[in-house]
Amino acid sequence: MQDWKFHFSILALCFIQGISCQSIVLTPTKAYADINETFTLTCTYIGYNNVAGTKWNVNNQYTPTTIRHQDNTCSGNGILADDNIYRVGCPTDTSFTVTILRVQQEDVNIQWQCFDIHRKSNTVEILVKIAVAKVALSGPSLSFMKEHSRQTIKCKTSPGRPQPRVSWYLYETNESVKHKITVNSSQILNNSEDGLVAVESTLQIYPNRSINNWMLSCEAWIDDETRAVHSNRLTLNIAYPPEKPVIMGFTDGEKYSLIESEIGKLSCSSHGGNPLANLTWNCNSKPTSITIEDKTVSSTVTWSGVRGQSSCLCISHHSWSGTMQTTTVMIDVLYPPNKPAMTISNKTVSNVINVILSKNLQVKCESKSNPRFKLLHMDRPS
Repeated sequence: MQDWKFHFSILALCFIQGISCQSIVLTPTKAYADINETFTLTCTYIGYNNVAGTKWNVNNQYTPTTIRHQDNTCSGNGILADDNIYRVGCPTDTSFTVTILRVQQEDVNIQWQCFDIHRKSNTVEILVKIAVAKVALSGPSLSFMKEHSRQTIKCKTSPGRPQPRVSWYLYETNESVKHKITVNSSQILNNSEDGLVAVESTLQIYPNRSINNWMLSCEAWIDDETRAVHSNRLTLNIAYPPEKPVIMGFTDGEKYSLIESEIGKLSCSSHGGNPLANLTWNCNSKPTSITIEDKTVSSTVTWSGVRGQSSCLCISHHSWSGTMQTTTVMIDVLYPPNKPAMTISNKTVSNVINVILSKNLQVKCESKSNPRFKLLHMDRPS
């Protein structure tokens, strides 16, 4: 199609400038054929009217090989007269076709050219199509891909002719839905001495958790996508952090009250993440129990309440994303008051206190408890 647009543009330019512009074009300019299939060459006279015939040069042998168009009859001479091998055609007054009915190995690398007395067409060499035999996909070396980080994946084809084309696809988890990727890919061509071309396509992606466990593959073909060769499928294992841990029955920073020496019990859970979170406690605790169910990690801690404990922390660690999240419960240990103690100048006293007449004396009475209680002061009657 691009060749035709180019020649039509030349012809239009000639007409605009008021000059005669004539050329002979042989298409397709890149001739790739399958063995045992038909193949057609078309010779077109641009800027001519009612061309009666054309001569053909086959493999640089100027033999009397022609196509004539007379009295609504199209006929071939020379080697083109053999209708067991060739079929000639005159679709218009200025175009002629040669169809090889069954391409054989001896037709490969043969050069064709059509011409008249004044001009020659371009030369077209017939080359055999070489289908892609295999496609190899290579991905990251690590088992996980960190969310939102750039990942480089390569797809390499075996040599083919014409140049193989490569497409990338994502398959959803159940493999029933297929998405074509149309951005962030580039190609490198590796040409061999025999004219074959291998393609290496590189894809850059920034995966997120929405495509976790989806599969990625590439496909390659030379002329018909329905006959594409598929690579292996790479499962996308996306590493992303879990939700913030939750302590059951409490909001972050809420108070939990228990009586001294009573057994305290808290359960913490963290949902999601890939891989799942690793939960630990900072709670003056005994060993904890860990359960995993439906992408939720749960941990339970028990301990004996002691006065002075201030908090219990449930900590979620996620090494692949480098995140650590914490949820806290404030611990309020309740205990009764101890026996009141009296002090004078920070010295504990009991029984008889000797004082000097008319001198002021400060006596302090203390008792600790949680919650605090009110001390009653009773004066002995004089």
